[in-house]
Amino acid sequence: MNVLVTLFVLFLSVCVHAEQWDYQESVQYQENHDPSVIWLLDGRKLSVNYDAISWEEVDAWPANKTIILGYRVGLGTVLFDPVSKKQIHVIAGLDKHPLDTLTEQCLEKAYSTLDMAQCYQSARINWDTELNAHYARLMSTLSKEDKRLLEDSQRAWVLFRDAQVKSIRAVYDRDGSVWGLVIAEKEIELTKEQALRLNALSAF
Repeated sequence: MNVLVTLFVLFLSVCVHAEQWDYQESVQYQENHDPSVIWLLDGRKLSVNYDAISWEEVDAWPANKTIILGYRVGLGTVLFDPVSKKQIHVIAGLDKHPLDTLTEQCLEKAYSTLDMAQCYQSARINWDTELNAHYARLMSTLSKEDKRLLEDSQRAWVLFRDAQVKSIRAVYDRDGSVWGLVIAEKEIELTKEQALRLNALSAF
């Protein structure tokens, strides 16, 4: 199991170096708190999972060190150290998820309902990818027995999601193109919630 985790971390590290971010911002490190909380200079307190960078390495960082808060679909959100070229996976603490920011930016540029529908379609695909990535990472850390439990849980969630989608469409399936956007947004929220839930579980 430890081998799988190591390989997964190395894979993520290679991915970070090979491609650009879908979203990024420069942030300043302030201090490191145990358990697994990093404070940024702007006041945000990020819950993280020490993977490619150890707690000891982060604790040695100087205050005001500039790092990158980066996000890429399929990788998730990380704090990336430009010096060591390594990253820490962010679990929680962001004011807004980068995917929400990307969707908002897309909608701001939309000129028509069709354009907006395409933004939501991209968001739907991206959140599906996000969910699958968190699921795979969590599975890589579990025992054989616990993997079966997670698989059962995920299957049950899929049934729940499908039932909720039917309810959403029954309520909001009305005349007018705007209702299609409402349906899309609410369906995306279901996947987003599960993706964030799986991400939070991976911290333990």
